[in-house]
Amino acid sequence: MKALGSSKGAASIVLLAMASTNLWTACSSSDPAAQSSPDGGVDAAAPSDAGTEGDATDGTPSCNESFCRLALPDMSGVAINASWAISASDVWVGGSGGYAAHFDGKNWTRIATGTNAAIFGITAGADGTVWGANGGYTLLKLNRPANGVSENINAQTNAIFDGISVAGSEVFIAGATTGYTSDPILTNIWRYGTNPDGGAPSVIPISPPCPGRDEPGDRCVRLHGVWAESAKRQWFVGEGGKAYVTDTSPPPADGGDGPSSVAIRLIEMNSSSLRNLHAIWGFAADDIWAVGAQGVIRHWTGGNPKTDAWQIVPSPVTHDLRSLWGSRPDDIWAVGDDGTVIHWDGTSWTQREVPYAADRRPRFHTVTAVGDEVWIGGVNAFLRSNHTTEADR
Repeated sequence: MKALGSSKGAASIVLLAMASTNLWTACSSSDPAAQSSPDGGVDAAAPSDAGTEGDATDGTPSCNESFCRLALPDMSGVAINASWAISASDVWVGGSGGYAAHFDGKNWTRIATGTNAAIFGITAGADGTVWGANGGYTLLKLNRPANGVSENINAQTNAIFDGISVAGSEVFIAGATTGYTSDPILTNIWRYGTNPDGGAPSVIPISPPCPGRDEPGDRCVRLHGVWAESAKRQWFVGEGGKAYVTDTSPPPADGGDGPSSVAIRLIEMNSSSLRNLHAIWGFAADDIWAVGAQGVIRHWTGGNPKTDAWQIVPSPVTHDLRSLWGSRPDDIWAVGDDGTVIHWDGTSWTQREVPYAADRRPRFHTVTAVGDEVWIGGVNAFLRSNHTTEADR
């Protein structure tokens, strides 16, 4: 999740570089990263991703003080990549092979999606539509069935959609076109909503052109997360610590550039890191979080996006962080590799233990929450908050 969306009641839905503040670039920054920062450290060893991920047959108790393992319908072998909690009785998850399921407060039910492509992002709009972004070049309306399956909207492009966020009636999607595309427009940002030509809503590429796009093998930077602050202003994070925000200043006299008249302009920000950023979560324009590779945590607290940098926040972990969710500015969760779960209480990030043996901890891809109810999904793994008291045990 990539975590990804916007909720005014809760908040809205990644690792960063000492980047220049010019408009769009797909080139890696040559500025050195803050290697001596209080990040989790350079964890050179790759996370353990053995086939036993999520396997609970080793006798480890199914619950610890914080969480309990759950088995979702038909979950065996599935990577739960995305989740979104609208309420404690309305929770959605998506994963590999087009897997989707819904929790109504009592039971989990499989959702027929009509696709075998992995779902990487989920969000919900103010109108109640639950959106899914996947690797099958489609946008899904998970709770709007058509012909017995979730409505599939063809994006008409070869791309992987990683992040998704909603502002009003506009849906914003982040990812990248694949290396196999014949599409003449290489892009990594799309919008679904009002059609500028007056026709039916459709998925439209809106990112600026990628530098060097005409060179063989070149492609756009892959973006992993998007937070739509509004229909006019969005924030993005992705590979190589890239962080961007929509430039809402008046366009230049020549009208600017882009693959279409609806192309946005971007400001590249100084994320204070060169490590991949995997998720972004925002509460306000001066309170935005990003997490990513090797435990990197960054916090944007406001300022000039062209000159000011994201703050480096001490991390208690060194494994990659892959998803964020915040119910309040003092109640934020992040999850990632090797069973990593950390929580922000408004002062510091602390690690939480999970009910897996040390050699069987799964890679977590997504986290969602409503109040003190927390759900975490990963490779053949799913957790929910444990609310039993000592007297109940």
